Amino acid sequence: MLRDGSGITLRAAPPSSVFVVSFDVQEEGEDRPWALTDAAAASAVSLKVTDRGWKVREEALGQRVQWTLTPAADTAIKGSHKGLAQTDEHTSSTQRSKTVGSTAADRG
Repeated sequence: MLRDGSGITLRAAPPSSVFVVSFDVQEEGEDRPWALTDAAAASAVSLKVTDRGWKVREEALGQRVQWTLTPAADTAIKGSHKGLAQTDEHTSSTQRSKTVGSTAADRG
């Protein structure tokens, strides 16, 4: 946790700072225990950004799904942290959620 100093500065203008959130998917007939979900259910996985100060771009990259998060304005991560985003997998029988990344509760 960052307790002292000005924190980590994140830029919105090029070259911008980014967080990349991605996960592998498992194709039918494959054994990839590290995969978040199988390829058939990958389109049901979403990323919900809990901090409105971020732009999000989603990409499907074969056996990987990826989101790129860019700050909407210059900011700094400092102080105590909370979750930045949450991934949700929605299927007919289950819903799994996982918090990813972090951002400052105290922004500068």
